[in-house]
Amino acid sequence: MRQPLLRLLGLLLLLTGCGDRSGPEAAGTEMRAEPVVVYADAPGAATLRPVFEALAADTAIRVTVREAPAARNLDDVMSNTAVPPADLLLTKGIADIWRAGDDGALRPLKNSAGIDSVPDAFRDPDGQWFVLAADPVVIVYRSAADAARALAYTDLAGDEFQGRLCLSSSTLPGNRALIAHLIAELEPRPAERIVRLWIRNLALPPYDSAAGLLEAVQAGTCRYAIARRSDVLAATPPPAYRLPPNETATAISAYGVGIARHARYAELAQRVLDWLASSRGQEQFALATRTMSVTAPPPEWSSRSQSELGWLDESARLLAERARWR
Repeated sequence: MRQPLLRLLGLLLLLTGCGDRSGPEAAGTEMRAEPVVVYADAPGAATLRPVFEALAADTAIRVTVREAPAARNLDDVMSNTAVPPADLLLTKGIADIWRAGDDGALRPLKNSAGIDSVPDAFRDPDGQWFVLAADPVVIVYRSAADAARALAYTDLAGDEFQGRLCLSSSTLPGNRALIAHLIAELEPRPAERIVRLWIRNLALPPYDSAAGLLEAVQAGTCRYAIARRSDVLAATPPPAYRLPPNETATAISAYGVGIARHARYAELAQRVLDWLASSRGQEQFALATRTMSVTAPPPEWSSRSQSELGWLDESARLLAERARWR
């Protein structure tokens, strides 16, 4: 009896060891009970659901989204006290993902064919995050007749636009990205002059939201406005809009993504990022969020490093404050 019992004990130990290897980083993701957790400040779980349903269909990796303000997400990633803890951090503004990397909230990404397909301008030089999607900042027109004019951002500082221009709050990611873009392209003093002239030309004080701004354009209150393309497309009906002319670099508001410092499922999180950077992932994310892929950027987009623009976010905030763009 002793030999069979020993053989049975050995078999049980072998099975237990095999069970240990099927932990969170195992390849057999379809057997995992817990999903990869994404902390996102926007666009929310409902908007992202079709993206992650497509991911699950392709890879058997399940994802759940916790939506909270960017500052709270960053604090929770750093402290590792929230439940459930984050595996991935997704931000709607490039400054927030840049700050997360700078504060040590992210871990380095592994090289992969998917992430390597993202142009250098849309990747962190330190390899901690990349731009998932781009949202061009466009000029909005009250009518199609007005849209026949191809205007640059700086044109809207002209005298003829007094009382005709509307803006949303300078705290919104698209507007901060635009100010940082102007600082990078024009240098701080000329950029501040342009912003001050925009404020002079306002028909009404800045709107709290992009939705309110676009409603004012549709109502005829504003003849011209500046907004993110995704917000314009979300309006019903969408007003006329145009990118600045080809000789003027287009500012980009960007979604950023990286792996959280204390990720429980870092290997699976890396696989999620590889899929999101792939042509299929880029297509699904752009469709859900009304944004644009970054793997083949149009020539009119600014070629400046998004990391540089993230670094300029504080300068952009101070410039807006001095120019009284609330």
